[in-house]
Amino acid sequence: MSLSPDESLILDVVNHKTLHVSAVGGSGGQPSSPSGSGGPGGGPPPLPVFEFDDPEVRIDYPVWSPDGTLVSFDRFVPRGGDVWVLEPRPQNTALSERRGVV
Repeated sequence: MSLSPDESLILDVVNHKTLHVSAVGGSGGQPSSPSGSGGPGGGPPPLPVFEFDDPEVRIDYPVWSPDGTLVSFDRFVPRGGDVWVLEPRPQNTALSERRGVV
């Protein structure tokens, strides 16, 4: 799990397959629930950013870049692993519009 540089978003991995971004919200700065039901403060549900369909792939350790424009994570497969870097654009554009990325 990684907090964005502006401390408004949390990047996390769900089931070691999907990167999700959640808005920080509710009392105590808790993120939205990974179940997709929204946060304790009624915030929006997490948005999927990237997903691996391969059952042998496992992803972990998401981290925001210092300027918040990129994220990195490691991908492990039985034959080895690697580090991925990508722009955090969700599969739908709601996050990009919220963050002014579009």
